[in-house]
Amino acid sequence: MMFSTLKTRAILALVTLVPSVVASAASAPVVTEPSAPCGTPGSAPMPSMRPDDGDDEAAFIAGLAEKKMHDMVVREANKCRERRAAHRRAALVRYRLANALFDLGRFDEARPQFEALEQVAGFEQPDEVRFRLGQCELRRDAFAAAEEDFAAVVAGQAAYLKVPSTFLLGEARFRGGKFREAAEAFSTAL
Repeated sequence: MMFSTLKTRAILALVTLVPSVVASAASAPVVTEPSAPCGTPGSAPMPSMRPDDGDDEAAFIAGLAEKKMHDMVVREANKCRERRAAHRRAALVRYRLANALFDLGRFDEARPQFEALEQVAGFEQPDEVRFRLGQCELRRDAFAAAEEDFAAVVAGQAAYLKVPSTFLLGEARFRGGKFREAAEAFSTAL
């Protein structure tokens, strides 16, 4: 029997390989790690670096976030945090959760998530966390805290956040009554 397309051949190859892959995965031993709260300071990553169900869940949550399905991100991220609190991608899941809460306008719930991420050593997006934390502080009229966060982002490494952070730094100063400092920040941003 001859197959007419490369696509058909690829599908047949997958169909013949999948049962053997599933059988070998089913017989693999399951290793569990002690759990600590997701993204907590000092939480150790799992020793195995091969992809696992936690990686799949984190990728699924990332996909939901990319599609702006914020309610589902919150639900799935909370489930993931319960099941896989010590997973190596736990901090990224918390970051997606915090951003989803922020985008839903649930700033009081988002703020503690960003604060927890701020304490995670080596988190790969510290400037983004401080930026969002500054926005949360600005929303609750904590102008001094917002000013501190935006100033840290301006001094940070994320070049793409420097202009918006400088502008929001001016906003925090203006709303806090520091008009001269606000004017300086606004003129730098513009």
